[in-house]
Amino acid sequence: MRAVSDAAPADRETATAPVRSGQRIAALDVLHGITLFGVFIMNKPGFTHSMLVQPVADAGALDRIVSALRDTLFAGKFNLLFGIGFTP
Repeated sequence: MRAVSDAAPADRETATAPVRSGQRIAALDVLHGITLFGVFIMNKPGFTHSMLVQPVADAGALDRIVSALRDTLFAGKFNLLFGIGFTP
């Protein structure tokens, strides 16, 4: 297997060009969508207040339950999936 730097100029252009829609893997696109949704869910609490000031309201029982479910189901699970499309 030769490196990209050893490739001919025409090969280099093809290696860096975007893939055509017919060459895309649909399951990988769906996985990326699910991953982005999971990253959004984990970052959602940061959208509700300033990073410099903590929220003043005490969390109710439902808020604590939802926070525990979010941490259990989403925390750290989507970070590795985000880079799966970069593997050769």
